[in-house]
Amino acid sequence: MSLISTKEMLIKAQEEGYAVPAFNIHNLETIQVVLDAARDLKSPVILAATPSTVKYADENYLLAIIEKASEINNIPLTFHLDHHENIEDIKRIIKLGCKSVMIDASKYEFRKNVEIVKDIVDYAHKYGATVEAELGKLGGVEDDLKVDEKDSFLTDPNEAVEFVKATGVDSLAVAIGTAHGLYKSEPKLDFDRLEKIRSMVDIPLVLHGASGVPYDAVQNAIEKGICKVNIATELKIPFSNAIKEYFNENPNASYPRLSYGGNDNNYRASTYWLRDGSYLRLKTLEVGYTLPKSIVNKIRFNKIRVFFIGTNILTFAKFKEWDPEMGSSNGEKYPLAKTFTLGLTVNI
Repeated sequence: MSLISTKEMLIKAQEEGYAVPAFNIHNLETIQVVLDAARDLKSPVILAATPSTVKYADENYLLAIIEKASEINNIPLTFHLDHHENIEDIKRIIKLGCKSVMIDASKYEFRKNVEIVKDIVDYAHKYGATVEAELGKLGGVEDDLKVDEKDSFLTDPNEAVEFVKATGVDSLAVAIGTAHGLYKSEPKLDFDRLEKIRSMVDIPLVLHGASGVPYDAVQNAIEKGICKVNIATELKIPFSNAIKEYFNENPNASYPRLSYGGNDNNYRASTYWLRDGSYLRLKTLEVGYTLPKSIVNKIRFNKIRVFFIGTNILTFAKFKEWDPEMGSSNGEKYPLAKTFTLGLTVNI
């Protein structure tokens, strides 16, 4: 199943007055947790990758994983290149099947920005791909993108009109007071500027740097015309912190899949952005350490997936109900903890 562009997704959001979240992903685990939250909330979602993520994970792997994800998840989703500047890289990845790209030429003066964006738009549209561009310049740091605050500037509404007309771009990222990365103080968004741009430009508008922006301010921006909201920092920090915390507490741990434990926090961060700012209860819990059999029957979870270390715990099948008294694997029988229902067994 081929990937879809963001054109219809964002136009629908524009017409119905909501915004589609674009989460920056980094690897398989972050893709999984974002999709878990989006699927549970039946939300459309965009999986975005910066140049450094593409370099790390490889565009072929990312495209294959997300294409498969679009087959098995009954929600609108797609892959998006975020803040890419290398023209040849963008064209190459479009040719591989990517249907949504952002060409960031905002560091150039207006005419040069227009020239570069138009070149990508003309190429992308031949392949049925949509293009986002940025006018104005956000300060802050995101992966390889670093813009000093003194070099940032807000989007000029009159230039926005000319820019959209000259480039034929499908969506426009506007600078209205947000920044990439962490804020030193609460950001003040220029909603009057946003309203003016919205009244003059008819394509979907995008808000970058949403991590750390108060929830009410994000909602206000959506009400005033934002159709896509980018979130990166508020996912990668809890994910990274959870991994560091686990390995600090378990210095002898070495099982690679334990890094998925960081998704506990990441899932909550995803659901925060997908549903009225309220965290949802996790549907699954990843456990990356051995539970002593002396306490296993005292612990209650709704659902659990366990990756095991050593010999005290085994798991046989994900999301499969087992006999509450006995389970078996390879002809051997093990007693099951009655409160666990997903193939968790304890070695005797």
